[in-house]
Amino acid sequence: MHRILAAVVATLLTLCASAQAQEWRRDGVAKCPPSKPTGEITIARMALQSGDARHWLAADPAFAAKHAAEARGEAPWLRSFSEKSGPVRMYSSGKKLAFVVAVCPAQDCATQRAWVAFEPATGAYGITVMEGRNLREVIPGAHNTTLAEHQPLIGDALQCAIQADS
Repeated sequence: MHRILAAVVATLLTLCASAQAQEWRRDGVAKCPPSKPTGEITIARMALQSGDARHWLAADPAFAAKHAAEARGEAPWLRSFSEKSGPVRMYSSGKKLAFVVAVCPAQDCATQRAWVAFEPATGAYGITVMEGRNLREVIPGAHNTTLAEHQPLIGDALQCAIQADS
């Protein structure tokens, strides 16, 4: 009985998310390409991280504090997730989990977009910003340096999300 109910609920959640899935048509389950990373990305269905970026920002104080500190110098649409956003996605490397969301300004998702990743267990965080054809990394504690790299899980989550959106 519980399995049947779980299947019905999962189906209803999938149908309800279909409108957002059309906007962010690549969201959903995606295996990362075999080169690297080797994880999998899916739409998060957990209570705290479910929904879109604004909901996640409001529901998760640890993520909100980290994002406020690190996105301080970014555009308003990225700081507040105030315009368009896709569903929160969960990246799994098989051992660890990180959450990723794609956001963009309402008028220009084609050439401006950002992917924000957060690992709740460690507080690791990072952003990849697409400006035209260029990608720019926002890495905590690495102000104005091109040599810094994201922590491995965050880097893999961002890379997988970008590939899933391509």
